[in-house]
Amino acid sequence: MHDVEGLRALLLRKKITVFEAARLISGDSGCTQDFVALIVEAIEGSELPAQIVRWSIVDYENGDYDGAVNDMQTTLLRKDLDEWCQGLGIRLQDMPATPIAVAPKPPSAGGGEALNSEAIASAADPSWPEDDSDWRVQARRIADEFFDRDTANDVRDSLKGYSHRVMQEMQKRRIHGPRGRISSAGTVQREALQGTHWWAKKEKT
Repeated sequence: MHDVEGLRALLLRKKITVFEAARLISGDSGCTQDFVALIVEAIEGSELPAQIVRWSIVDYENGDYDGAVNDMQTTLLRKDLDEWCQGLGIRLQDMPATPIAVAPKPPSAGGGEALNSEAIASAADPSWPEDDSDWRVQARRIADEFFDRDTANDVRDSLKGYSHRVMQEMQKRRIHGPRGRISSAGTVQREALQGTHWWAKKEKT
């Protein structure tokens, strides 16, 4: 049984922890930890403002010298969380009676599974089809426009720069993902432009 009253109380708070935010999104279901990982990823990627508190245990072997984000003490403003959720097509004030399912991302190169900020938005085939209706395909075409224009003007932007410009242009053209407006340049970069999806194929000089 989910703690509905507890969740409704959280909806009234102006500041909540990462774990509490994950409870709100998941409906206090068994996938709360999946949403914790998703929120932490957004915080680490500077997509979601937060007052970060890190665990005191540091994983020197894997190079995590700052320590992992403490989801029990790191806090978010509700207005920032709401804005981030809207980019994923979620409205916390319309909290469903049943938990929201998370679509897992395919196994990463290092083994295991990773979540990204589009994991909620799409449970479709994770391959990269050249389908005109796919927002990722349209994002790459917009990126090509910017890249070609920059080449003609003898300038070059970074991958991060192109991702931000593409996100802005997609919003102007009203190009959305499966669940609505994409408001994260990091999402555009990860899902459409990085590596062999686009950036690796471009001449950098």
